[in-house]
Amino acid sequence: GKYVITIKAKGKGTGVMYVSGAGSKCKKEIPLTAEEKEYTLEAGPHKKYGFHQINFTAKPESYFTITSFKMTPVK
Repeated sequence: GKYVITIKAKGKGTGVMYVSGAGSKCKKEIPLTAEEKEYTLEAGPHKKYGFHQINFTAKPESYFTITSFKMTPVK
């Protein structure tokens, strides 16, 4: 089923949170700040596999610190 990924993160520059194999909609660009903020991303079921790969990336001049991570099913 569908689920929501919630993270708390801080950093500098630009980060990206995305889910492999869940379609292009399951991607969010995050403007990172020194202040911790909460970000959410919805992801749907993978058509071929029963699992997803969740990725967090930052551009070379950026940094990305995740302080909490949670996955919640959506009914």
